[in-house]
Amino acid sequence: MDAILIAGRDVAHHDAVLRQVLDRAQSYNLKLNFDKVKIRKEEVPYVGHLISAHGLKPDPTKVEAMKNMPAPEKKDDVRRFLGSVQYLAKFLPDLAEVEEPLRHLTLTKKDTVFHWDKPQENAFQRIKDLCCTAPILAYYDVKKDVKIQCDASKNAVGAVLLQEGKPIAYTSQKLRTSELNWSPIEKELLVIVFSTEKFREYILGKETVTMMLKVKVKGYDLKVEYLPGKKQVIADTLTQQKEPMMPSKTPDYPWAEAASDIFTFKSKNYEVTELNDLSAFSTIEALKGHFERHANGEAEAALCVGRRLRTNLPISRSLLEPEAYNTNDIKRRMRHVKEKQTYYHNRHGTKELSPLKPGEHVRIRPEPGSKLWRQATVVDHHSSPRSYIVDTGQQKLRRNRVALKLDPGRSTVEVTENDYVTNDDMSHHETLDNPNPASVPPAHHPSRSG
Repeated sequence: MDAILIAGRDVAHHDAVLRQVLDRAQSYNLKLNFDKVKIRKEEVPYVGHLISAHGLKPDPTKVEAMKNMPAPEKKDDVRRFLGSVQYLAKFLPDLAEVEEPLRHLTLTKKDTVFHWDKPQENAFQRIKDLCCTAPILAYYDVKKDVKIQCDASKNAVGAVLLQEGKPIAYTSQKLRTSELNWSPIEKELLVIVFSTEKFREYILGKETVTMMLKVKVKGYDLKVEYLPGKKQVIADTLTQQKEPMMPSKTPDYPWAEAASDIFTFKSKNYEVTELNDLSAFSTIEALKGHFERHANGEAEAALCVGRRLRTNLPISRSLLEPEAYNTNDIKRRMRHVKEKQTYYHNRHGTKELSPLKPGEHVRIRPEPGSKLWRQATVVDHHSSPRSYIVDTGQQKLRRNRVALKLDPGRSTVEVTENDYVTNDDMSHHETLDNPNPASVPPAHHPSRSG
């Protein structure tokens, strides 16, 4: 057995504890090497530290080794030096900030050339000086109050744990690449999170005061409270939520359903149809022209899709199925793809949003190029899943539930059936579809359609 440490409040207490340890060792037939025993010492080296009645100090042999270490000549030497100094990190304030010029040399990028210049030499010597002048750390007392003093600089964050004004431990960390561009107040909040996580074992269950060296919010009387997300109604209106995916049914045969993305585009290299508005009627009329132009003759179109074409005349569904391949296998693979997409979409924090009722006040997600969440009132459910008809006061729009956020600041109003009327004046930028399902004309299939 090795490295048994015994301490006492005074000599009498020390001797009493020592007697108990020796009796326990003898009862279990444990043999101790008395050539290595040191009794009634004011300070003793223990696992790389020097423990004394005044506090915790770094082992002088470790400090001497750091002091005599030669300047690095290659990247591996720098890594070895920075790795060695981490053993003394708890004694060294702002270590991450000081060692930044050296860490830059350890980058694994091939284009990073080892170049030892004045900034690196200054950092190297500064770290040595910190090791030689390391402060004595006080022992943590679970009964005493705890304070954390922290600060954020351009390249790093650092903190010190204090009890009665005496340091218990230091910690620091360089900023990640993404964090370097954060604003000062964001870095100050980051260092609070960093320090509380580092000193978790010391402050867990204790009231802790965090002191910032450069406080940008000084002068404000602020109180930070935790509020569960489900109760953050106002803030939640400004966040984008993701609902579980609702995959469409796999069609029974090719071209049974058609979908189209509508976007703004300027080019002469593509066939583009300009839409006067985004209503279902205008979209269907534009798509009919495309289908007709690309079906140059019934025979050619039949060869293209690999089956007979659908016309205005009644036809058996079996005749519309392709003969060149197994439709059941195609549908099985399509279902598998949809199930896979649904699985990966739904596993990352999706939730079904609460349904809206007619008369409830909402905010509409801003249109592209705008930051304004417009006020509106729910009129009724739309026939499409998760869709609603909302009234902005100027026109009625169809919007998906994810684009509508409750506005609790206004009271609910009563909506009558007469309020649900079609607005034929819907502009291009204000609506996604005709708000009245009954007003959308049925899809007319041309004689040579797929």
